Amino acid sequence: QPYELRVEITSGGKDYVALYKTFKLEDETNKYRIRLGAVTSSIDDGKYAGLSYSNNQAFSTVDRDNDRWSGGHCAESNQCGWWFKACEYSKLTSPWENGEIYHAWANGTKWMSATRTEMKIRTLQ
Repeated sequence: QPYELRVEITSGGKDYVALYKTFKLEDETNKYRIRLGAVTSSIDDGKYAGLSYSNNQAFSTVDRDNDRWSGGHCAESNQCGWWFKACEYSKLTSPWENGEIYHAWANGTKWMSATRTEMKIRTLQ
């Protein structure tokens, strides 16, 4: 069944949305690999910004290094699990510091810290 993913971020008092037309999360055998379709967003260019950079990546945790970075372990250095590539342009599961996630999302031109993040999945009819 097809799904879409909506990512909402509040940064600097402004709300931002990235809507991925299709979304699939694979099973444990496939290391919870994320599959994303086209994106509609001012904060994700579909290539090297936001979650699009992580497309087709397996999920890494501090005890399971599934990223593509040969220089280290992204989940360990960021202290969080995420779909790291080498390493990231988003990391919404990072630890909170002083009421925000520091460098939660790169919008193509700069890093954005977040005071609110939500990821919503919806079935497409």
